[in-house]
Amino acid sequence: MRYFLQLLSITFLLTLTSCSTQDSEPTTVPPEAPVKTAVASTNAKVVPNKLFISATSYRGITPGSEISMHVGYTQKSEIKTPEGTFDIYKIKDYKDGFAGYFLADPRDESRVGDIVIDVAEARTLQGIRVGSTFAELLKLPELSVHGSEMEGKTYAIQYRHSYRLDIANFSYDVDINSIPANTKITEIRIKRKP
Repeated sequence: MRYFLQLLSITFLLTLTSCSTQDSEPTTVPPEAPVKTAVASTNAKVVPNKLFISATSYRGITPGSEISMHVGYTQKSEIKTPEGTFDIYKIKDYKDGFAGYFLADPRDESRVGDIVIDVAEARTLQGIRVGSTFAELLKLPELSVHGSEMEGKTYAIQYRHSYRLDIANFSYDVDINSIPANTKITEIRIKRKP
């Protein structure tokens, strides 16, 4: 019995310690997005997957915040697109990989601009993630869909989130009913304030 109480106390302390992280992400988990865990091999410490996309931030990073505030869990890099080569800041996940990136704000290069999430492990509080379908997005309020005339990209937009869809549209005006329900989300953006 004494051993059980000691084990319970240690578990409680570890849980309490892991709750006081430096991130400002929400601590509630939606029922449709169960927390995944990974077990370290040496001390069996449980590490929760905290890749949640809030309304205005991801991994503690908010558009408009100082880039210098996030150097501990970002890495400067570059990305090549048909539009050119851009400096980006890769966002580290809680393991040994990367879980998206952000661009510098074009109006002030010292601040965070748009945040791009391109991994399926990250979820919004509604359970939306890369790989979710357009049918799942249609459950969100105030959703609009727009295309881009030059690139053919299609985005479903809800407040500050832009969900890139795996379908081409070379017109800005897109009929929301023309998007097949099984169209997948390929990235989620948290947009900077205009």
